[in-house]
Amino acid sequence: MGLDTPDMKELLQPSSPIQYGDRAGDNHVGGPRHLSAVLPALSACLGAPVATDVHPSARALQEALGLPDAQSVVVVLVDGLGFWNLVSRQGHVPYLRSLLSEPINQRPLYTSLPSTTVAAMGVFGTGTSPGLTGMTGYTQLNPDTGQLS
Repeated sequence: MGLDTPDMKELLQPSSPIQYGDRAGDNHVGGPRHLSAVLPALSACLGAPVATDVHPSARALQEALGLPDAQSVVVVLVDGLGFWNLVSRQGHVPYLRSLLSEPINQRPLYTSLPSTTVAAMGVFGTGTSPGLTGMTGYTQLNPDTGQLS
């Protein structure tokens, strides 16, 4: 299949600063291979494309993900199952392993930052980002105001 799991040191390397969304240019993760792109892309598959603040073209997402037009769709979202977790334990999931043999499925989708369940579900359901939904999943101190947010 050709998928080699990176070692933990490589997976945990800090990344360069990123921008979010389709308009962000080369240094971004918010394009079609992002959790926020799934529902807008599926809306285009169903013939009712819905743009969001970060994804202005649902049809472009559909094309980039290689999704066909459809009468209906089913989304199965497994909380906590990352791409590399799946690749490293694929012997336990025969059906998902069979999907990994397709080239389109050999690249991971990105999730939100923070990657809490609350933030990710908000990103998935709205097609935007935690900064736009306000659902980050935990409370933190804003250093500029001294207030909790």
